[in-house]
Amino acid sequence: MRPEARRRETTIEEAARLRLDARWELVDGELRVLSPVGMIHAEVVTRVASRLDAFVRRKRLGKVFSGDPGFVLRRGPDTLRAPDVCFVRADRMSGRPPRGFFDGAPDLAIEVMSPEDRWTEVARKARQFLRAGSRAVWAIDPDRKTARIYSAAGTCTIDEDGILEEATLLPGFRLRLRDLP
Repeated sequence: MRPEARRRETTIEEAARLRLDARWELVDGELRVLSPVGMIHAEVVTRVASRLDAFVRRKRLGKVFSGDPGFVLRRGPDTLRAPDVCFVRADRMSGRPPRGFFDGAPDLAIEVMSPEDRWTEVARKARQFLRAGSRAVWAIDPDRKTARIYSAAGTCTIDEDGILEEATLLPGFRLRLRDLP
């Protein structure tokens, strides 16, 4: 009986050198190519990012990023995740953001569900962000007008009358789910 061939793990640097013409993430050394997003997804991302960015800039709290920026959550095997929208506190940013990937997790990661997304995978991604240091992860489902909030305290679901907020990180920021497309 011959031993089963072991899959070689890809590093973040190796994946970046591939210069893929697609969005990608690296999960436990496994490269995952992501499909393009639909228009509703893109509109929700734009709305959340623009409102959050305006608030964060006004209060000088840090930086908001969108467009699937890469965050190095773990090395050996490497995990690089790319949230749809995220926030990093000012005290964690020394001047300009890095040209490459951010070493560590965002303080707040925001995922917008697409029709092909599965809650089990979103929950796994949320746990990875939290283990790497994120304070909270918001997963917004535009089709159902709900969101799941993941934090160290647990998970809760809010309906379309609910409000997305993170009082510790973003005091005063409130986004009603009803206001999203």
